[in-house]
Amino acid sequence: MSDIVTEAGERVTELLAEGLDEKFTFHNIDHTIEVVENARLIGEETGLSAEDLEATLIAAWFHDAGFVRSYDDHETESQKLARAFLEEKGYAEERIKTVEKLIGVTRLDEEPETPAEKTIADADLLHLGRKGYRKKEEALRYEWHAKLGKNESAVEWSRSNIAFLERHEFHTEFARKNFDERRLKNVQKAKGRLTEYIQEELSAAQEGKKDRLAPLDAKGTVPRTKKTDRGVETVFRITSRNHISLSGIADSKANMMISVNAIIISIVIGTLVGQLDAYPHLVVPSILLLAVCLTTVIMAVISTRPKVTEGRVSREDIAERKGNLLFFGNFHNMPLDDYEVGMKELMTDADYLYGSMIRDVYFLGKVLERKYRFLRYSYDVFAVGLALAVAAFVAAFAWGGV
Repeated sequence: MSDIVTEAGERVTELLAEGLDEKFTFHNIDHTIEVVENARLIGEETGLSAEDLEATLIAAWFHDAGFVRSYDDHETESQKLARAFLEEKGYAEERIKTVEKLIGVTRLDEEPETPAEKTIADADLLHLGRKGYRKKEEALRYEWHAKLGKNESAVEWSRSNIAFLERHEFHTEFARKNFDERRLKNVQKAKGRLTEYIQEELSAAQEGKKDRLAPLDAKGTVPRTKKTDRGVETVFRITSRNHISLSGIADSKANMMISVNAIIISIVIGTLVGQLDAYPHLVVPSILLLAVCLTTVIMAVISTRPKVTEGRVSREDIAERKGNLLFFGNFHNMPLDDYEVGMKELMTDADYLYGSMIRDVYFLGKVLERKYRFLRYSYDVFAVGLALAVAAFVAAFAWGGV
């Protein structure tokens, strides 16, 4: 990524953080980042030149920045903000006009012509052909109600969305090939929900009730706000940190058991083994003590022994949202290209991201359970075995002295 693209991202992130409220449940920083990543993916796959890709990414960053000034004509305000930023950075006038044109193409009534224009147009609406479209639809409905006062019923909203989904056409061959099939599936799912909404609306009318689905939620759910997202992220962060801390504690305890018993084994072998001919009554206690220490060490080593995994997540796994790319053991044998594709999918699909985080926390817990189970075996063997070994030495000295 060039410096100007990075600086554009920083400027827009700051603008949106200061200028947008929680009512922007769709046109927010998450959507902007998603569009930037979509633009990068499509641009690289379609072979945009470095110069065109740079302009496209800058436009992707700024395409919704105008919402901080105006809702109805945000594209024009976005162009003004982009121009001010690029002039400040000494960007060439011709390149500034290109960025402005690319931002203008994100208007729904614009027809893109150049490869770069087709790239950003598809990037802005790529969610139509992804899993999780329903959440995007709900977020937009909530935003329009809050910002524009639109209060359509669930049936009206669903019909308008189905019409938009059905008539939409992706402009790049890459988007048509990889996302159009999912768009058609989203159409069928939306039609299924529409049937449910109509039935519920008829039932409500017969009972003299108002449409319980209107105005803010579709199917009885409310889209997550930024506060909720922060809470979820905090839960994952704290849980992962706790698991890592507990793993470190387990490793420290195992290391202590290995060190202590290694010292005991060294002392027993160096001091007693050479003297057993003279003290035959100490043979059994010595063997018992060595067996206890050796078993304790083995249990401690098993508790810290890493499990070697295949280290490969296929593109099919990524497409089916099965692969967990957050743990190095799952991707260390993957080609870099596959890993990049997977991470980009992860960053643009909230369901895939949170699903991966859930699986990561779960399997961290499974690893911890195994660590602590063998560590407990190690401590139990050491405590009970050491007591028996000491008792055996006491008895041997008592009987040997008779």
